[in-house]
Amino acid sequence: MKVSKKVLSKRIIEARQRLHLSQRYVADYLGVSESYIQLIESGKRRPSRKTLIHLAAVIGVLPQELWGKHSFLDYNPQDATAAEELAHFKEATKASLIGN
Repeated sequence: MKVSKKVLSKRIIEARQRLHLSQRYVADYLGVSESYIQLIESGKRRPSRKTLIHLAAVIGVLPQELWGKHSFLDYNPQDATAAEELAHFKEATKASLIGN
């Protein structure tokens, strides 16, 4: 599912800031201009799928965290549904890693 530019930009900003990365650092790492990162974060541009995958790697999240319907970046521990989804995600990841 494609998320809105507003939601995507919010998730990118939060993940980048959580790692204390500047827009300049992310831009340099990706080989794009700082103004392009600013446009993405302001919701005025949507990055290509390839750029989004590389961007996710730089800011320390899975690409699905940025473009998915639900993101654990949006996780609220007070939200029982989000807690259940997080538990399910952890179990599915664990099972895939051990081959069950």
